[in-house]
Amino acid sequence: MSIRSKSFLSLLVVSALLLSSNFAFAQAAPAEEDGPTEIQDNTPDVNEPEYVVKDTVVDDDELPSESVIPITDNSSSVLSKRVTFAKRFQIDLGTGSVLDEPLINSSYFVFRGSYYTAEEYSFGLGGRSRFGGKTTYSQQLNEGTAQLEFERAPAPTESYFVSFGYNFYYGKLSLGKSLVIPASTKLDTDFGMQTFGSSSKPFLQSAVTQSFYLNRHISIGLSIGLSLAQTYDSTSVNIRSTQPVPSESAFSTKMQTNQYLSLNLSTIF
Repeated sequence: MSIRSKSFLSLLVVSALLLSSNFAFAQAAPAEEDGPTEIQDNTPDVNEPEYVVKDTVVDDDELPSESVIPITDNSSSVLSKRVTFAKRFQIDLGTGSVLDEPLINSSYFVFRGSYYTAEEYSFGLGGRSRFGGKTTYSQQLNEGTAQLEFERAPAPTESYFVSFGYNFYYGKLSLGKSLVIPASTKLDTDFGMQTFGSSSKPFLQSAVTQSFYLNRHISIGLSIGLSLAQTYDSTSVNIRSTQPVPSESAFSTKMQTNQYLSLNLSTIF
């Protein structure tokens, strides 16, 4: 046998031995197992506080209607609704002023009677009477060189309207543990006619009123609103005091917007 053949035979023998040893090691090696199982002790530690969260399902009908929780010692003051509106009448008396009217004294007295068909909705009738007269600014124009007499122009006197109200908020204001005041916020929209001497013109107004109830029947409120009305243009005709008094039909009309503010005293029964 040549040297090359001997070397090749030796290589085969060595390879066979290596293969057999690797196979034996693989058979002898134990299968890989998971690590030791950790046993968790679920026994609560007496030294640690235990917090328990409980889910509570509350029916919507059981929730109080107040939007805030007053600070009070009497729980019934929080949970009970002291003032109810459905199937009740409300009378409003108020006084106020048109904020952006510079020429005519726009202070007024207002009356409104409403009936609540539900806790939120009311329908009513009302009227408003203006005091009239000059403002400080128009008085200066009359006494100056211009001699403008704005009282010669037609000015609104009385107004009559139908009203729709939406009472969209009711809550309680806590001023202390012994003083809880119910409060409501209402939107009133009025449509009617306002008189100018011998004629009448339509108007539309809407106001938000914040009321605070002194008891179950009496409240005071503050209203701020915006009105849109057809009125006479006092600058469309010469109103100098040296000229003859112009007729009402001589003035042109215009659409005018105004802001107004009033203080109200109301009773509900």
